[in-house]
Order: sequence, then C-alpha cells, then structure tokens
Amino acid sequence: MYRFKSIKYLAVTGFMTALLFVVAYLSSLFFAWTISVFGGTTTLQLFDALFVPFCAIFKGPMMLFAGSIAGGIFDLVSGVRIITIPVTILIRVLMFFIIKLLTNHKWWSSFYSFFIAVVILMFGYPLYYVMIYHDRAIVISELIGDTIQAGFAYVVAVPLYYYLSRIQTNNHFWNDSQFDYLRSKQKSEFKEIYDGEENGNW
Repeated sequence: MYRFKSIKYLAVTGFMTALLFVVAYLSSLFFAWTISVFGGTTTLQLFDALFVPFCAIFKGPMMLFAGSIAGGIFDLVSGVRIITIPVTILIRVLMFFIIKLLTNHKWWSSFYSFFIAVVILMFGYPLYYVMIYHDRAIVISELIGDTIQAGFAYVVAVPLYYYLSRIQTNNHFWNDSQFDYLRSKQKSEFKEIYDGEENGNW
C-alpha cells in the first residue's frame, strides 16, 4: 500500500478507474447496437478484457481498487440492478488476487491464471442469482451471457498481456521501480517504531 503515498500512483489509479468505466460503457453501447441490428440483445463489453491483463501488468493494489470501483459504477450507470454491485466488487477482488498469485515473470503463466479468473467471472453472477432469485430461467440466461463474456475477455486478454509484457521488459509501459523509495521509507518508519518499542519509548 506504500505506493498510494505517491500522488502519481493515486492519479494513475484514478485514470485507470475512469478508463475501465469509459471502455466498458462505450463498448457495451456499441455491442448492444450491433446485436440489435440483427434483432438480438447483449450485455457484452470490454471491461474484463482490459481489467484481467492490467492486473498482471500493474504492480501493487492499483487494479484492486480501479476494477472494483469502475465495475460498481458501471453497474450503477448502465441500468444493471443495484443488487449486483456487491457481487461485482467481490468477483473483481477474487480475480485480482488469483491473477496476482498465479501470474509470474513468464508471460505464458497468463494462460492458466487468466483462465481461472474468467471462470470466477463465468460462475460468480449465476451462483449469486441462484441465492437471490431461485429462478432457473434467470440463472441459465445469466450463465450463457457470462460464458460469452468470459470467453471474449480471455481471448482478448491473453494476446494483449503478451504484447504489454513485451513492452514492459524495458519499462516502456510502466516502471514500478519509481516507487521503491517509498517502500524503503516505509520500512525505515516501521523499524523506528519497532526500535522505539524495544527501548521502551512508546
């Protein structure tokens, strides 16, 4: 959390939150209009296609907050039931930690970490609807929609992460080492507190 002591990190977090929301909202309008031409309906959007690879690229808790906040705002603005906002936040939190835990410096680790993340997305909402509505038709409809959404997110996220990780090798996309001084400063502060307690100054 030491990165949040940097104004730049806070600003980028805010920007990423706005970016995820705008991309989700505009892409949902585009896909809804495109499908409506053929007489269908869809909730397809690009939110998770960006959120998933960004979780692996950006170090620290940036996407934990950006994804949760942007997802909640999108649900609120797009007309989705407010009751889904808590599960939207929970799903993005789980996806964030899964990706952080399973994605390592080898880009191909994204194949399985991203897959597990989108599986959480695929089944998270239907399981929630089972508990809330107890209506098989609603659950099946949600499962079909989320399966398409998860598959689409995975197909876009893996090559996008590969491309971004290639850029990231030279820190051209994001250089997290610029915040190392904050980590050192935090360690020094903790050490001073610990030494003070040991010496009975607290």
